[in-house]
Amino acid sequence: MKANKKRLRNRAHILQLHSIKDYSIAEQNINSILDNMANSGGFESRNLSTGVDILKRIQGEKDCTKFLSFVGALISTGSRGIIRDMLKNKMFDCVITTCGALDHDIARTYGKYYAGDFRMDDSILLKQKIHRLGNVLVPMNNYGPLIEKKVPLFRYYV
Repeated sequence: MKANKKRLRNRAHILQLHSIKDYSIAEQNINSILDNMANSGGFESRNLSTGVDILKRIQGEKDCTKFLSFVGALISTGSRGIIRDMLKNKMFDCVITTCGALDHDIARTYGKYYAGDFRMDDSILLKQKIHRLGNVLVPMNNYGPLIEKKVPLFRYYV
């Protein structure tokens, strides 16, 4: 355990873990999508295979209003690419999410997030200026300051 803590004190080593990846559903079969989800990164992206089964069933329903609802933090994971593609392909009639979805989408557009572990020591991460969202690591410069800079630009368009 002590060797692991010592290793985690080095920010460069922490961020050498594999980065969160966005996977696309374009031109892939269901098995490929499920494999991608299993390897995509944090939170529920690994558990979406059940959702794929439901999605296959509802796509054939003509008289069904299709809702997609998710918490904003899900956008911090590799599921972001799948959600993007489902929306581009008009697979849902209505989307319900939190404002965090916009924050994380903006942040992921300009900076990387990394795969971590739920058991990581937050005090060590704080000293290295890294946020932890469950098992997703976000360098502080890739979120807070970036969001403060970019979000006010949207007020102009609203």
